[in-house]
Amino acid sequence: MPALRGLFDFPVAARVCAIPLTAARHHPAEAALVAGAAERRRDEFLAGRACARSCLDELGYGDAPVLRGERGMPLWPEGAIGSISHSGTIAMAVAAPSGTVRSLGIDVEQQRAVTDELQDLLFRPEERSRLALMPQDERRAAATLMFSAKEAFYKAQFPIGRAFVDYREVAETSENGFAVTTCVDIDRLARSGTRFDGRWFAADGHVVTAIAL
Repeated sequence: MPALRGLFDFPVAARVCAIPLTAARHHPAEAALVAGAAERRRDEFLAGRACARSCLDELGYGDAPVLRGERGMPLWPEGAIGSISHSGTIAMAVAAPSGTVRSLGIDVEQQRAVTDELQDLLFRPEERSRLALMPQDERRAAATLMFSAKEAFYKAQFPIGRAFVDYREVAETSENGFAVTTCVDIDRLARSGTRFDGRWFAADGHVVTAIAL
């Protein structure tokens, strides 16, 4: 999925792999974090971490592990930033030197994964009104993109201020790319009403979103 690198205006290391990732050597420190998890959860976690370590190796960090911090936040080695995502049968990661931008966020979702029943939990009234005007198939695709954009933003903003931001505390709009606008003040990042632009693409039955802060 070479388009993953193209979601950023600056060089990033990027990797995509299948879940489960067969014949891979998992880092013992990472494997220990999910030793008691269900098989599916373990496969997702380790595939994502394998992608992340491959990115770090490209950046010169060797086989450095990516451990787990507050609210599941990946703990990147000093001097590196990045993001990890997985959905169904695919995992991916991106990484860059920490001086490039403050933070990165990516998300991958199966296309049309967000049903109408989930909208009250994920979207603001104005977003739901916009979706309601669309045919059902188009609505589910648009809703999944909106959700994925919010996920990518959350992953990017959390390492900056450790703020929990609800899905309904940001608003998403889609044009050629997408934009996430804050609806509340976010500590160390932005005042309410600040807009952040991102990019996305669809491939192999998935939608992928990315944002840099």
